[in-house]
Amino acid sequence: MITAPINQTANAGAPVQASAIPSSTKQSTVIFDHAPDRDKKFHWTIPLVLLIAPPLAWGALTFTQPVSLPTLLRIQFTLQAATATFAALIFLASWESFQVERFFARFVLAVAFGNVALLATCRLLFFDGLSAPLKLHASFQVIDLAIITHLLVTGALAFMAFWPNKRLHRLQVKPMVRAAALALTVITGAALFAYHQFVSTFVFIAAALPPLGIATAVGLYVLGIIAAWRGRESVSGYSGANLIPAMVLLLCSVLFLAATQLWTPQTILLADAYRLAGFALILHYVFIIGLREPYRRLSASQRHLQDNMAAQRRMERAVAESEQRFRQLFEKSPAMMLLIDAADGKITDANEAAVKFYGWSRSQFQNMHIWDVNTLPRQELVKILSDVAVGDENHFVFQYRLAQGEVRDVEVCSVCLDFQGRKIVFSISYDVTARKLAEDNLRLFKQAVESTMDGICIVIAEASVPNPSIIYVNPAFEKLTGYKLEDIKGKNPRFLHGPQHNQPGHAIIRDALRNGHACETVLLDYRKDGTSFWVNLHLAPVCNQRGTITHWVSVESDITKQKQNESELEQLAFYDPLTELPNRRLFMDRLTQALATSRRTGQHGAVVFMDVNRFKNINDVCGHEVGDHLLIKLAKRLAHCQRGEDTIARLGGDEFVLLLSNLSSDPNTTTALASTVTERIRKAVCDPIKIGDYEHEISLSMGVTIFPKGADSVSDLLKQADAAMYKAKDSGDNSTGYFEPAMQAAAQVRMSVEHDLREALVRQDFRMFLQPQVDQNGTIVGAEALIRWRNKEGGLISPMTFISVAEDTGLIIPMDTWMLEQACLAIRRLEVAGSNIRVAANISARHFRVTDFVDRVKTAVEASAIDPDHLTLEITESVFLNDPEDAVSKMNQLRHTGLHFSIDDFGTGYSSLGYLKKMPLSELKIDRTFIQDAPTDPNDAALVEAILAVAHHHDLSVVAEGVETVEQVEFLKVRGCLIFQGYYFGRPVPAEEFLSQLISGSTPAVAHSV
Repeated sequence: MITAPINQTANAGAPVQASAIPSSTKQSTVIFDHAPDRDKKFHWTIPLVLLIAPPLAWGALTFTQPVSLPTLLRIQFTLQAATATFAALIFLASWESFQVERFFARFVLAVAFGNVALLATCRLLFFDGLSAPLKLHASFQVIDLAIITHLLVTGALAFMAFWPNKRLHRLQVKPMVRAAALALTVITGAALFAYHQFVSTFVFIAAALPPLGIATAVGLYVLGIIAAWRGRESVSGYSGANLIPAMVLLLCSVLFLAATQLWTPQTILLADAYRLAGFALILHYVFIIGLREPYRRLSASQRHLQDNMAAQRRMERAVAESEQRFRQLFEKSPAMMLLIDAADGKITDANEAAVKFYGWSRSQFQNMHIWDVNTLPRQELVKILSDVAVGDENHFVFQYRLAQGEVRDVEVCSVCLDFQGRKIVFSISYDVTARKLAEDNLRLFKQAVESTMDGICIVIAEASVPNPSIIYVNPAFEKLTGYKLEDIKGKNPRFLHGPQHNQPGHAIIRDALRNGHACETVLLDYRKDGTSFWVNLHLAPVCNQRGTITHWVSVESDITKQKQNESELEQLAFYDPLTELPNRRLFMDRLTQALATSRRTGQHGAVVFMDVNRFKNINDVCGHEVGDHLLIKLAKRLAHCQRGEDTIARLGGDEFVLLLSNLSSDPNTTTALASTVTERIRKAVCDPIKIGDYEHEISLSMGVTIFPKGADSVSDLLKQADAAMYKAKDSGDNSTGYFEPAMQAAAQVRMSVEHDLREALVRQDFRMFLQPQVDQNGTIVGAEALIRWRNKEGGLISPMTFISVAEDTGLIIPMDTWMLEQACLAIRRLEVAGSNIRVAANISARHFRVTDFVDRVKTAVEASAIDPDHLTLEITESVFLNDPEDAVSKMNQLRHTGLHFSIDDFGTGYSSLGYLKKMPLSELKIDRTFIQDAPTDPNDAALVEAILAVAHHHDLSVVAEGVETVEQVEFLKVRGCLIFQGYYFGRPVPAEEFLSQLISGSTPAVAHSV
């Protein structure tokens, strides 16, 4: 609502409306720039002409016709008169310029040229034709005056060049004027009325020392030229470049004076010509700066005045236009605008946007106060209005109440205007309810980002930024990497990757950055302290409204522990935990790759199977801890024998295997190279291995097979090397065997036996046979239970075929258990029949070492309800090698139940006879190998006699097994052996047959009586 023009005077109490407030009350001020518009360029045409004209004129005058002395004097007189005139003009121009700007250099110039004018006037009086007292009688007197002139001029010009802008204070002017006037009077008087005294005092000094005077003048001119060149950019009105041509001409004048030792009128004439040319340039110079410059300044001031008047008119028009724009802005602005009286808080006007937003009409607004809209208390709003009135604060965020009662968040910008003695607050407000909600959400999201345990990094990715750089990281990222935001802000995140610039994850990230999609990968990063850590990185782009990627956000989770677990699992899965060598799984994988490569390239390789000889004895005697230390040191020695591309692995126990790949394309050469490697291994392990206080000497049996050959698989190769190793064992310790087809056949037979043996255990294809034990009377006093295996065809398989396989595979344990149960059942049948003979059951060392062996035996005895006294367990000496104390303990526990123990194959093991006194034994069984040749071999006879003596000493029964001849029987009877077992007395027969005959009263047939 526009109710008054801009210049209309409103009543003091009337409401102030937007149309009555001028948009600007500030008047512009015209600023006159008194700086002269100087033209610093200097045209060199005139100086060049003045420099060249005198010698050209003199040359033309000299060569065309001879010049007489009077003519030269007239020319010189003319030049001298011009010099005096120019010097006087320079004096006047310099003095006028000094009076305007008070520059000390201009005062010096005026004084110097005033003296030069007087001296030039004096010199005019000395020419021929004048009165005698004033005539110049000698040419050197002319030279003296010229030198004095140059000293005055060059001193003044040098002062102009060095200190062109030094000003004089008003108090300094009058004394200097008096001193200058006095100096001029003295010099003039001396020149005119006391010539001889003047010459003797001043001129003759230069005449006596003409080189010194000329040199001084030349030096000052040179220094003046240098200083003028350095000050050529001066803005004081004295451009150094304008002084240089004048000083060059004056320097030429001095040089002509010094051109020859014999002064002639011609040289003096040229010196005067150059001096006159220099004075002309100086006159031009001081005329411009001393006389014409003020007029130029006046003209410039007039132009500035006209420009300022035009600017004032433009400003008035702009004010009017501005007021019109303000009225339009107030009415049509989308922002809510209010005019508020700062004194009483009354709203004097509101624009259409405010009316529409708040819901009150303009007339309603003019009857309201600001606290009718603002939700703050009245006292607080009065305080805010007073602060705005004095300019202390002008930006607020309030809650405004709408006409409908809704409360909205409003951002207010206020400014106080002075209008006819009243302070009016011009308030512009914006609805920021949605922004406040967005800010709250942003604050919430920021808190969530800063509270998360994952590291978050934001990188700018605008096209204007050539190198993407970090702009934000959250506290979790700082904790994870050790870098603060200020340390890495602006850097490329690639620096976190350290030297690892070719990680697999980098290709994934580059593809995501190139194609603008999210990605997830795993990277190895480095902390600030240099330690490495693994992160799971999720990278996602952030786009603007146009779909352009502006930022990238990465979320990093520390998975170092997970990686360590994976590494440990990999170590457990692919490496032997004891020696840290590759295990069977990893070896088979590498052998598969080597075999495929060998078939493709034609290069042969080799597999070396190694077994530690008698390692079981070391374990049994020294314990497993010593054995483990020995295997660790052996593994290190073996590792030093392999090439970088080879693989040495531990398959288990004391078995190692070495893969040699890419040896040669020739099989024979490959075999030779493999032999070289095995020999190197043999030398490496031959030195004793010290563990604790003991040194252990070990040797290896090695088997070698070459690949590829035919369609052999990796399993076949390993079996072949294993078979070759066993062949080496048969050849003796520390031997190397090479695979042959027959060895493979034997290995296949062994595998077939193992397979069939497992099936036989399931089908219970075993049978128990009993072989009688008789005394010296031929009476059966016991029987040994022997296992037999009936194959699918019904034939019996010799124990020599399957017992060793059962021992190696552990199948001997269920077989022993079955035989023990069958022996107990046989004893039960005998007890029921009233027989008291003992039945002996063989127990393997592997079964005996089982932890619950004692419980197993007790269970079998209790289940059959037999008298333990009728059961004898036959064990070998090897059960004592591993843990003698444990073996004795188990035997004592079972001996207390009543059963008996017998040492089978006594004399063939490694146990000490000292253990006999600790073992709860009932009998010894002499091995058949000693019995066979005892009648004829003194050594075997001595061994048998020793065993019988030991048994008698310990009160043990002795059973001689393998008795097959009468000579053996007689040999044993004579030496006190009481019980015999062997084919001489009876072969093993099925248990059912043996028991039936024994129970029926028909004793089983005995081949021979004793």
